[in-house]
Amino acid sequence: MKLERTFFKLPLLLVLFYWLFNILYIVVYFTGFDDYFLLSNMTSNQLIKNLTKQVLINFYYQIPNSIIVFVFSIVLFYKYSINQVNSRNITNTLLVAILITSMDIAGRWFLYNSINPWVQSKISYLFFDSNYSLFNEIINFIVIITIYIFVALWTYFSIKLLNKKFIHDCDVPTQSESQRLHLGVFILLYNCYFSTLYFSINSFYGVHFSFIGIILNIICLTIFLLITNLIGYFLLRKCFTGVTEVLNLKKLILCSISIFIFNCILVIIIFWVSISLYEYLKVYYRLSKNFSLCYTWAIIGIVFILSSIMVKIMTKLLFCSKNNKINITQ
Repeated sequence: MKLERTFFKLPLLLVLFYWLFNILYIVVYFTGFDDYFLLSNMTSNQLIKNLTKQVLINFYYQIPNSIIVFVFSIVLFYKYSINQVNSRNITNTLLVAILITSMDIAGRWFLYNSINPWVQSKISYLFFDSNYSLFNEIINFIVIITIYIFVALWTYFSIKLLNKKFIHDCDVPTQSESQRLHLGVFILLYNCYFSTLYFSINSFYGVHFSFIGIILNIICLTIFLLITNLIGYFLLRKCFTGVTEVLNLKKLILCSISIFIFNCILVIIIFWVSISLYEYLKVYYRLSKNFSLCYTWAIIGIVFILSSIMVKIMTKLLFCSKNNKINITQ
């Protein structure tokens, strides 16, 4: 009997294992090696609460790295024809997650103790004041990109090292499978660009690290990503009819980042026009709180609608078959 072939289940398992071993590392570190955490006079309830808080903070900052692991594992599993979900492949995926997590921990230690101080000392020459906002933004962005590079390298080397131990499926994907593959990678790349921008800004302004605050941050970000990804799936599911059976990763990256940049420009223009219009109305009219609330939600709705239309049109132009016409209501 032919086993099920999928391009997303094994990478998803890899991400789940990656989270699991990161949580395990946090628990072992704070309960076995953090002197301040161990020597502080806390009750068992306080200990559990603070440990849970550290796990949630780590999970929050692992979201963009998890997307990187997901994207690269999809591409590499596809490249090496590792698509079957069976006990042997699941076991090897678990081993890959252990390798990625171990190298990730070592890489972060090297980053924060060696690379980050060196980068800060070099960039500080460009600014007279090390607290200058641009300086901090550059440092945050470089740290995030460096972690991305590390995680991508760990994923590549781990899967390549254990490649021969997996069960491979050498069948060429069908046209419909290729379309789903391109759609999934495109949406994930979009998530990657958004999370990079979001966490760069978030790191600069800071996160309220109370127990309730970090939970609210995780819930809000998760809900936002779920909504946008569902919208993206239903909008774009028929926009990749022009792809071939081979994953065109280079085109996906270039096109998705171009669309994302145009989308950001569109959002900035809409908000700038809406704020200018609101300030103009305030001069001549007395605006109630209800009007301000409705106006805000109306702008948010306009942003979602216009962004969705723009992304769908550009994606169809780049990935649809030349014989297909653009149909926004499809």
